[in-house]
Amino acid sequence: LVMTNNQVVDGWSSFTATEVTKGQSYKATVVGANPAADVAVLQMVGASGLPTIKFGNSANVYATEAVSSIGNAGGAGGAVVAKGTVMATDQQIIVSDAIVGVSEVPNGMIQTNTETVPGDSGGPLFDQSGSVIGMMTAGSPGNAPGSPSNEGYAIPINVALSAARAIE
Repeated sequence: LVMTNNQVVDGWSSFTATEVTKGQSYKATVVGANPAADVAVLQMVGASGLPTIKFGNSANVYATEAVSSIGNAGGAGGAVVAKGTVMATDQQIIVSDAIVGVSEVPNGMIQTNTETVPGDSGGPLFDQSGSVIGMMTAGSPGNAPGSPSNEGYAIPINVALSAARAIE
C-alpha cells in the first residue's frame, strides 16, 4: 500500500506506478480516497520487499526546524530532494486547480521554504532524523505554471496517516 495526495490520482482508478530507486513499474489501483483530507491509498499489484519509511510525529514539528522534501519535480520521473526549513505550522491555505477550478481549504498545514514545483505533490517531508513528518501537497500561489515556489505546504503526517487508516 502507498499513500499519496488525492489530487494526484483524482479521476483515475488504475495506472502504472514506478518505484524510482530500482525503476521497477507496477500496476496500481486506487483503494480509496478522502478528498477533504487530500489523501489517497493505492495498492501496487505484485510489489513486495520495497523500502519502507519511518514516520515521525507531526505534533512535534516547529518553525525553523530543518527539513527536506522529495518529489517528482515537473513529472520528470525521478526523485528530486529540496532542503529548507519549516516556516510555520497550523497554516490554512486555499488550493485551486487551474484546469477545473476546484478549490479546497486544507487546515493545519506545515509551511516550508523548500523549493516546490508541480509534480512534488504526494512526496514526503522529512525531518533531519529521516522521519516523515508531512506529505507535500501545494506550492505558493501566484507562481507561473511550472515555475518553482520557495513556499511549500505539507499535510501533517499524523493527519495523513489517520485519513489513510480510515481508507484502509
